[in-house]
Parts: sequence; C-alpha cells; structure tokens
Amino acid sequence: LRPARRRPGRRGRAAAAAPAGSSLAMVLGAPLGVVLADVSSWRAAFALVAVLAMGAAAGLWHAGAGAADLPRTTARERLRPLRSPAVVGVLGVSALLMAGSQAVHAHLDVLLTGGPGPVLAAMGVGGVLGTWCGGVAADRWGGPRVVAVAAVGLAAAVVAVTADPGILGLLLAAVGWGAAAWACIPGQQHRLAGLAAGPLPVVLALNGTAVHLGFAAGTLLGGLALDAPDGGADAVRLVVAACCGAGLLLHLLLIRRDRS
Repeated sequence: LRPARRRPGRRGRAAAAAPAGSSLAMVLGAPLGVVLADVSSWRAAFALVAVLAMGAAAGLWHAGAGAADLPRTTARERLRPLRSPAVVGVLGVSALLMAGSQAVHAHLDVLLTGGPGPVLAAMGVGGVLGTWCGGVAADRWGGPRVVAVAAVGLAAAVVAVTADPGILGLLLAAVGWGAAAWACIPGQQHRLAGLAAGPLPVVLALNGTAVHLGFAAGTLLGGLALDAPDGGADAVRLVVAACCGAGLLLHLLLIRRDRS
C-alpha cells in the first residue's frame, strides 16, 4: 500500500476523472449528432440526447447513486468561498479561457466550410488526452504552470482552426484545441483545492459554474463579432485573443501575488 502522505500527489489525476468522461462523450456524441441532423433533422439529434439521458438516469437509479443522505447547506454557505479574492480570481481565469474557446466552438458551422463534425471529433480526442495529461502534469508541476501553458496553447489552436490551414492542419489544430481547453480544467481544480477556501465539492462546483458562464459569454461575444458590420472570422479571432490574453494575464497576476 502507498503511504497516506502520497495521496495528495494524485489530486490532479483525480480532478481529471470527471472531465475525461465529458471529453470522451464529445468524441462519440458530437459527430453522431451532426450526422443525424444531416441525414434526418435536428429533431433526431435531440431525440438521441433524450434517449441517452433516460439511459443514464436508469443507470444511476440502478446503481443507487445519490441514495446517501447529504448534509444540508444553505445558499449562503455555498457561496462563502467567494469571499476569498484568490478563489474569485481563479474562477475568473476559468471563465475567460472558456469564453475564448466557446467564441469559436459555438459558431463552427459558420466559420468552417466543410462542416463541424470532423473538427468536433478531433477536439474530443484532444480533450481526452488533455484532461488526463493535464491532471498528471498538475500533480508533477502544479496547476498554475499547467494552466499558463494551456492558455497559450488554447489561443494559438483556436486561432489556427479559423485560419483555413487545410484539412490536416485543421484536424491537428482541433486536437490541440481540445487538449488545451480540457487541460485547463484539472489544472484549475488542482489550484482551487490547494487554496483550501471551503468544502472542496462546493469550490469545484463554483468552478463548473464559472466554466459554463464562460461558455455563455463566449457564445454571445462570438455571435456579436460575426454579426458586426465589419465582423467575420477576423473579429472572432480578436475575441479569442482578448479573452485568452485577459485570462492568462489574470492568471499570471495571481501567481505573482501568491509568490509575494
């Protein structure tokens, strides 16, 4: 048996377990949904989601997931970690980086002439690799370093996807995009766990909220960039650069503050 003192050294890999399932689902589900929508209609794709959701619910019920009684907490207690400026800063980094990614992701059908299916599949493959490698790297080098590298890679890969690099370059850029975006998540969770600002499930749930707020903001900003009078792919790339650049700058400022 491994000594107990070594268990925290696998925190990043543990944080990568749940996102790995999401990225694996992207490999299988996103291309299948696109194919169904093309062959039949968008209703068929949504019907597939409904069937899979019912299957997942049945599996959870059969496994007895959630049967244990959980301690009751108030909304005030759940939001208490937000009193920590460090937690708020880390959550801001998550939101900004995911906004940069989603600004393109939500509008792939407009930005790409060949359809989003292959790119989504390549992103999913990169996501599986990035989630696991990000967790391992966070254990070895720390979450802040992983997030800094991933932020730079994310901006570069997302911009490359929209720059018409050819089919091979497009797929490679999409793999890098997925890897960088999903590597950020275990890196950020590793960092939040180290802050010890509150119950870990609550803090990680707040990070999930920040990620989805970033998704929403990125979708809005990308759409506004496309609809602007002088909009288009160049405008979307500026949104990506601004979001990822701001996220990286905030991340570096937080690191500097920790060291001072």
